[in-house]
Amino acid sequence: MQPNTLTIDKPIVVSSEKVLVTIGSESIKNYSQFQIDVFSCGVDNPAMVWASGAPMDDANSNVACITIDSAQLPAGVFEVKVVTFHTPRIAGTTPDHLQIVSGTDFPRVFLEVLPIGAAVQKGHDLAAMIKSKEDEREAHFLEGISAIGTPPEQNKRYCVFTLLVGVLVTSRLRFDRWEVVPFHGLDAHDSFAIAHDFLATRTELKFKFPYTDDAKEISRRSKPVCVVHFPVIYAPSNEVARDYCRGRAFMLGHALSAHRGATPETICSIVYDIDADKAKLFTEEPIYRGNLAGGAISGENAETIEASVNAITKSAQMRYFYLLYSNARSEEQPDFQYLRYWQFLEAVAESKNYDEEEVLLNFNGDPILLGDGTPQKIAGPRNQVFELVKSHKLAGDVGESNVVMIGGERVQHSLLEMVKFWYAMRNAAAHFGCFLPEDKVQKERFKYYGKCMKLKKLTAKAGYDYILSDLRSIANLVLLRETRGHSIQ
Repeated sequence: MQPNTLTIDKPIVVSSEKVLVTIGSESIKNYSQFQIDVFSCGVDNPAMVWASGAPMDDANSNVACITIDSAQLPAGVFEVKVVTFHTPRIAGTTPDHLQIVSGTDFPRVFLEVLPIGAAVQKGHDLAAMIKSKEDEREAHFLEGISAIGTPPEQNKRYCVFTLLVGVLVTSRLRFDRWEVVPFHGLDAHDSFAIAHDFLATRTELKFKFPYTDDAKEISRRSKPVCVVHFPVIYAPSNEVARDYCRGRAFMLGHALSAHRGATPETICSIVYDIDADKAKLFTEEPIYRGNLAGGAISGENAETIEASVNAITKSAQMRYFYLLYSNARSEEQPDFQYLRYWQFLEAVAESKNYDEEEVLLNFNGDPILLGDGTPQKIAGPRNQVFELVKSHKLAGDVGESNVVMIGGERVQHSLLEMVKFWYAMRNAAAHFGCFLPEDKVQKERFKYYGKCMKLKKLTAKAGYDYILSDLRSIANLVLLRETRGHSIQ
């Protein structure tokens, strides 16, 4: 078979000149149409800047031609990178389309477009110029990143691959000394294996389901994978290198959610010690945050679970409440947990249609007063959440106060104080992403800065965020009592 060829009659032109492109390939006679794609070059992320197609009328020829109108290109240097043959002359005898790519299927071909009025310099080696630019970019790409900001000579050199699942990336994306590389999706071997294991060990059924190529392809399409590649990371250890790259990949995931419409998760990291020629695999198994205990006392109660299923099935509003609660339980970041749980409580409170002119009462039935002695009303999300939680605590005969031991000292918070803590942290997450004690903007402009700061000091002294823990428990109490109330209506 003769090699593919691609040539142009003029490698350097002034804008508006025509350039004749000639393609030679034995595949030409099998197709009736073709297209060429012209890309930028000498940059980190070459992109298509121009494309055009033409028919191939002679079925006996291995040569096809097309003209590039350089007026349609900006000034610069470009590469005729991709040729796509499509529309087979005889259906079913060849693939629907066939691509040949420069550098792989034919030698690279460059075109420089000069501004109108510029002089064409003879002997200008475009290939050498582009190679010099690409070598310079590659050298910068391999310079490496310091994971903790210390000089490279104080660290080891690592190459790290962080694998993400859940977002489709179809082209290589290069950033400042790191990149994202497309890869195939996850297989469904585990699903088939556990189904077979269950049938074999827990039933008398003897079925085996073949893992077909179609099943593999469906799984890979539904669980796409991309790889975040850090060619050189300077770090004191495998773990530090892994953590730095995982953090960058986490931020990338959020960015991709906006640009690709899906949010990926990290499934593993491969950390390669370049100088020691050793590698370590860090898997990213999801952390189970549910109840580890079993039995009816730990939530495995058929009646209450069935009541929840029935409530969700019958009521769109209960489905919404359970969705909000599930999102809160799934949230990993503590600051956003405050936001998610508050969203759930506020949604339930709003469904009660409280009379906003009614006076807000404490657990003893006395009015809760403002600083000037005026009774507070059941108005606004904070007071309505207080009223909701109070009503469920009273109905469930649950005490008002939250008591915790901090440094051997008994600390007690009223429900109203806890609600104020939750609301303050909710606002920090909603308006700033999280509460940052040293952030100048939050110090100067955040209305609830003092309340959040008090929470941070209390929880730091306690050794854990008992206020968030209480919020989780209260949300669970409200959801289950709302379910019970709905199921007996």
